[in-house]
Amino acid sequence: MALEVRNIKAENTHENKQFRRVATQLIQFFDQKNWDGILIGNPDSENFQHFRADALLLYDYGLLVIDFKDYGGVIDLPKTYDEFINTDWYIDTDEDKNRIIIKAGAYHANPFRQLRKYRSEFFDLISSDITLSKKINPRHVCAMNIFTGPIEIKGKTPGKLRYYTLTSEEDLLDFLVDYSSDNYYSQEAHNALLRHFPAELWEPHNVIDSTEQSQVPSSITEIDGDLKIGINDFLSTESSGILVLKSMNSDKRDNWMRYILENGNTYNTSQIETWVHSTRIARRVKLRSNISVSSMYASIYGGRRENDEEEIQEQEIRIDKELFAVDESETSLNLSNDNKEKQSENPDEELQVEEIPLASDKDIDESAVVIIQDAHLVTSSVHRSDLLLFGTGRILTDFIQFMRLEKNNRKIIFIGDPYSLSYGKISESALIENHLATLYAGNIQSYNDSIDVLPEDGIEGIRGKLANAIKSQTFNQLSYSEDDNEVILSVVDTSQNYFQNWFSQLLSSEPKHAGLFYKRESAFRANLHIKEQYLKNTDKLNSGDLLLIDNNVWIPDDSGFTAPLRIFNGMYVLVKELIEEKTISIEQKGSSQNILLEFIKLKVCCISLDSNPLTELWLNKNYFDNLGKLSIKELLAFKIFRNIRLSNYKKENSFELSLQFKKLNVDNGFIKLKEEINQLESRIAAGERVKTKLEETKRKSRKIERKYKKEYDNEVSYQVMRNDPFINAINACYGWCITVHKAVGAKFKEVVFNVNKGLSQGIINEDYFRWVYSGITTANDKVYITNSNEIDPFMNCSFEDFSEEGWKTSSNQQSKNLEFKEFNTPLRFIDIIETDLNINAKGAIVHFASSIESEGILLLKTRKFGDYLSKAFFSTPNDAQELIMVFNNNGKGLITSIRPERNGEPFQSQIEKAILDVKRASQSKVDDSQEVKIPEDFRKGIYEDWINRCSSSGAKLTLIGCFSYHDILIYTKGEHKIKFKLIYNGKGMFSHIKVLAKTNSNISIELYELIFNGD
Repeated sequence: MALEVRNIKAENTHENKQFRRVATQLIQFFDQKNWDGILIGNPDSENFQHFRADALLLYDYGLLVIDFKDYGGVIDLPKTYDEFINTDWYIDTDEDKNRIIIKAGAYHANPFRQLRKYRSEFFDLISSDITLSKKINPRHVCAMNIFTGPIEIKGKTPGKLRYYTLTSEEDLLDFLVDYSSDNYYSQEAHNALLRHFPAELWEPHNVIDSTEQSQVPSSITEIDGDLKIGINDFLSTESSGILVLKSMNSDKRDNWMRYILENGNTYNTSQIETWVHSTRIARRVKLRSNISVSSMYASIYGGRRENDEEEIQEQEIRIDKELFAVDESETSLNLSNDNKEKQSENPDEELQVEEIPLASDKDIDESAVVIIQDAHLVTSSVHRSDLLLFGTGRILTDFIQFMRLEKNNRKIIFIGDPYSLSYGKISESALIENHLATLYAGNIQSYNDSIDVLPEDGIEGIRGKLANAIKSQTFNQLSYSEDDNEVILSVVDTSQNYFQNWFSQLLSSEPKHAGLFYKRESAFRANLHIKEQYLKNTDKLNSGDLLLIDNNVWIPDDSGFTAPLRIFNGMYVLVKELIEEKTISIEQKGSSQNILLEFIKLKVCCISLDSNPLTELWLNKNYFDNLGKLSIKELLAFKIFRNIRLSNYKKENSFELSLQFKKLNVDNGFIKLKEEINQLESRIAAGERVKTKLEETKRKSRKIERKYKKEYDNEVSYQVMRNDPFINAINACYGWCITVHKAVGAKFKEVVFNVNKGLSQGIINEDYFRWVYSGITTANDKVYITNSNEIDPFMNCSFEDFSEEGWKTSSNQQSKNLEFKEFNTPLRFIDIIETDLNINAKGAIVHFASSIESEGILLLKTRKFGDYLSKAFFSTPNDAQELIMVFNNNGKGLITSIRPERNGEPFQSQIEKAILDVKRASQSKVDDSQEVKIPEDFRKGIYEDWINRCSSSGAKLTLIGCFSYHDILIYTKGEHKIKFKLIYNGKGMFSHIKVLAKTNSNISIELYELIFNGD
């Protein structure tokens, strides 16, 4: 009797960790209960690809469809049935006392909607399988969210949704005991599930084969001092390596690139290549620096044919909503790109994704240097279209594999802006040294340009403040100091006046001005306003419209007198005339309703090209009408249409009429084989037994013929992709106003920037600060800020004063027992601190470890010894013996003593200091007369400002206690004083002020004025 566990590794680390925790406890529990079952992690069915749950569990009392959620805190469930079904769910996190949305993939409002979708797909699977339809009652399949936890649930699941439940990891076993349904484990159902979801057996622990040589860890070093010397040293080293150069200043980044190009050959560098993420970014870097660079897609995928540009529809950038992608925003800057949620329409016919493999690296010298400019856009996050997959879909991972640094002396130099948006997760960017170390076990060097002393105001002043906030991970202050020269706070009406001044006349060159928005829909509405009010050419596509191209196309030369035009992603065209429309109907398999592909033929002026040539081209109207998106069915229809065009070309230009056919018929090897075939056939006719030899000769002949037919197919594809006007239809949208994501890397003279992302997005987070930073960065001279969301640490802070007048002096005797009741383990210790330690032991150990680590004494592990004793094990400098610390607690769980058990003598002074720091951080009784040191974090500037203001008005402010997420202070003026608690979260925001004691009411009013109304 046992649980069989199978698993396919998920893309997200937290999902794999959560699966490991759940699976480990289930294996032990099933052994205790003598239950049978099968747990399948990340189940993936070839025939039911829309079913993307995180796990399936079939056991003696039920069948569960499971989705993991990496959250802990208080979940306040929506009150009504409709809200439960349709609205966002929120959780108040214990870690930083902040309310956040519980994410549910790209297309679902909340976790219930997500699981309901998976359960519905699972119904279809059950009904399609004879065994499962007999053994499993689909109506009694349980849909379960398992939260990392711990969680507290306020409210309840609506009664009619009895099949849905949510629980935490720690409460999962109790649920399995209590749960009961008419579904149960059987070997037949077990086998049927494995037929649909094949997966490898999962082992509880990874066993390292000692016979295999472990990978040498990467060496990460930081360059101090003169960067040019650091670059020279890096280039002069014979071995391979990676150099990461980071700066918020694009001029510096371009100068670094220029310096390397000019001086690289001094160090016997045989070849220097300069690449960027894509053709759109390549063009923007060229305009900015006057240095020609190449697309990484064209350089590392699919060979080096002339037409081997990336034809993938580059998706837009979106900050880590993990993601991925609500349709209000562009789906790629900081998106975890959860492919599990990719298809939303469940078409009858699946898209066949064309996979483009890595190219050969034969054109890259063994000691070459490859510079990746604007490397902040290059990540290991999965990025794919619905039609094409380049390599693994992870361009950074593929690039490191392509370079094969472990087998040659090549070098990579990543140059980028560490504060910008990224095409994927920031944590997987090419600028993150620790992430690079997971991809390359070798020499990694880095240089992080300091944030210059910037002016308080202006564009650079705002960029500097945003960059400092991102660097310190404190997002509690943001203001836009108006500067008539560079930054102007603008209302909507005034912004529209700017649009009128900029766009009332037809453009003859690329726009020097732009409107920036978060949502495509917002940009579209602004573009319609420009058309209707200023150009007065109606709300429909018309002459005079500015279009921004979103793909790479060839414009064939129909006259025969000029060369074909090449238009790249990110270029602009101006519509001169609408010539004709064409609709093509594509039959939909299994459906009576066809998909209509619509095209409009335009005469346009290519204002992004030299001499502004006029040309005619076709516009993909489906893409244009849907604001730069295509449905799954439309994508499939376009692929079918492309295949039709290829087939038609082959009918008109058959193989027998091709150059490849002529080359086949003069191929000496093929001619000899044909002659040999004729001779062998004659010998067979004469009765000789040479049939086997004849078949072998024909096989060799067919092999040569296939070679030329493959060349013919490639030539046909090349000709159609280059010359067919419909295959080269442009994907485009209006270009006056665009999203920030689409503008990344571009530069405009002036921009109107709507900094409001929407109510559901939040502004007190890194995503918002990076988004604003990237938008501000596009402006060279002026930025007009609309709908400004200014942030200060007290913007959502409440003030509570229910204390009675009168003051009771606190005891000067501090409690000897230490308590950390509001403590949460920091992420950097989460894998070290054992979960079975009581909360006060965790708090004491973490504060002790944090205090003593500056002495080179590092926490290795912890262990619980009974109900009253915990131990922490530390490494010591210079590989000395292990230090063991003992943390005793009483029956109430309070820490009663901290002492060294082994090897504490050499570090006695460090230990005593760390124990004192633990006591200061505990939540024992506070001595009102004892002043404590102001913390060196975001509170320092705020408290010091208050203290200075109090001093100038004859008052005094004293900090008497610092704890996890709250401080205690006393404000004194004359004979009166007030003691209050200040509660803050991990993002630098104060959420609540509670008065604990006061001498009279007037002092409370003074405190309120100090905090909220002081200048």
